[in-house]
Amino acid sequence: MKITFFKNENHFSARTSYCWENAELAEPKIKSNIIRILLIIIGLITLPIYIWFFRNEFSNYIWLFIPIIIALIVLHELCHALFCVITKRKVERICFLSSFRLNEPTAYVMPELSSWSKIERVLFYLFPIVILSVIPIIIAIFLPIVRLWLILVALINLTSSAFDIDDTFKTISLPKGCVIFEGFSLFSNNNQPIVIHKLILTKEKTEILHEQFVYENKKLSKSETPIETKNVKQIKKEMLQQI
Repeated sequence: MKITFFKNENHFSARTSYCWENAELAEPKIKSNIIRILLIIIGLITLPIYIWFFRNEFSNYIWLFIPIIIALIVLHELCHALFCVITKRKVERICFLSSFRLNEPTAYVMPELSSWSKIERVLFYLFPIVILSVIPIIIAIFLPIVRLWLILVALINLTSSAFDIDDTFKTISLPKGCVIFEGFSLFSNNNQPIVIHKLILTKEKTEILHEQFVYENKKLSKSETPIETKNVKQIKKEMLQQI
């Protein structure tokens, strides 16, 4: 597992593409990012109002806000990584401060290619919300001395969870019976194992890496010798044009 700062996927490869056999692409019913946008707007409005409403209690501790935000970003991603460990999945990398745009996540966890059921993927997205928002709010009920701070923590984390909540709704809207991978979902269209090809054009654009995976009996395994299919050759041709 690698931990990086100020880097996103463009820093690790010039292009990564997938193709597959014995399967069809499964599309979510929800494709719009409106849920994400609304959550970000609500968070950016709610947080200042909350801080202003309790400004007397927070006035002497304003300097703590930035360290709290930074700590929550780190803890949020570590919660995602912890869920991968709990479900026996490997984490390829954790990227912090990968973007400063509102339409892109500030940080994210990239698991290695693996298969997920819908419930597993939903829990992956919601795990940091439970740990850093739901539990603090429950504790706040019984500990009034730190109630305002715990609610603040919960609100900050919820605001930063807009992408997770949006992805949760999109995952739930996927067709029944599909299998979720990293960035795409598939339907098996026959009784044959699903074969997935992952092609990576290196950052230096000097080499195309080809990895092959087989999904069978609800397990994903890596093949030792990838097969050059028609689709693989087509993608490699397109990548070569970028070199």
